[in-house]
Amino acid sequence: AWHLEIPWEKPNYCDTYGFRKWESEHSYRQFPEITRKRFFLASTIEYIMPGIPVIYYGTEVGMSGQKDPFCRCPYPWGYEDLVLRNHFVKLGKMKLENNDILARGEWDWQVTPTTLKMYRRSEAGTIGLIVNNSPNDFYPNENISNYKEVFFIGESSVNKVAPYGAIIYRV
Repeated sequence: AWHLEIPWEKPNYCDTYGFRKWESEHSYRQFPEITRKRFFLASTIEYIMPGIPVIYYGTEVGMSGQKDPFCRCPYPWGYEDLVLRNHFVKLGKMKLENNDILARGEWDWQVTPTTLKMYRRSEAGTIGLIVNNSPNDFYPNENISNYKEVFFIGESSVNKVAPYGAIIYRV
């Protein structure tokens, strides 16, 4: 199940503020590997949502969110989480390359206990996101095998979304 934070589960509350509030109260370094995987999923959702994603100082390299006064730590030069940094670099590139849809596209979503499907549509086309928040492979029931993959997490593809993985595709 999603259960990152009860109010944040509701689509009306799935915004940058909700994500940042969760991040400031939960350091992914202090929780099991599952939290790290969900952090990757949540940040991917944030980049598909309408608006500009807000990344707090250091989030992109694994600095953990803490409450005052510990939220103002120096940048961890030489100790950055390069896997996480690369994830945010790829998300930024994906958002830039698909700006024709993501800047103005209308959006819709479908949520189940273990999957989220989000669609952004504009005159330029459609961007689709499938997030698998479960320990099992997810096989999309729609035929998206001819669509262009623009981003993925884990061993995901247009035919199978890996456990705690995601795929962004363009139609």
